[in-house]
Amino acid sequence: MNPEIPSAISIAIVRKASVADIPAMMGLMYNLPTASQWSEAQYFELFAPNSPTRLALVIEQESSLLGFLIARSSREEHEIENIAISTLSQRQGLGTKLLKGFMRIVDETRPTKVFLEVRESNMAARALYSKLGFTQVGERKNYYRNPEESALFYQIVMP
Repeated sequence: MNPEIPSAISIAIVRKASVADIPAMMGLMYNLPTASQWSEAQYFELFAPNSPTRLALVIEQESSLLGFLIARSSREEHEIENIAISTLSQRQGLGTKLLKGFMRIVDETRPTKVFLEVRESNMAARALYSKLGFTQVGERKNYYRNPEESALFYQIVMP
């Protein structure tokens, strides 16, 4: 790689999502069959003052939203509920950068664990989670539909 030309990952930024990001997040979600398919109301609920504690992050480059992560958070643990990277931006390290950004933020709250679930067939996501220290701790048979397949549960225990 030429050191004078920045890579896509180096110029992509991770930031907290806002209500203004909802249309782009939903557009990305609709184009990714592996993303959890949430309603518009569920996205707006993320930013409601009386909603459960949630953290929503986006990764963007040159004002284009390339991915997002949504997690339910408590003081003791966090659960990643949805993570998505646009099809054209996959395999460029953006999922790693987004997940590491999330881990830096939640590390400040000193949680004991972070949980997530993933489709059994989503080998790229499973490899990413394993690379970052998550371990598989369970399985729910035939949890997903279209196509029907198992959900695998992963966790990482924080130091």
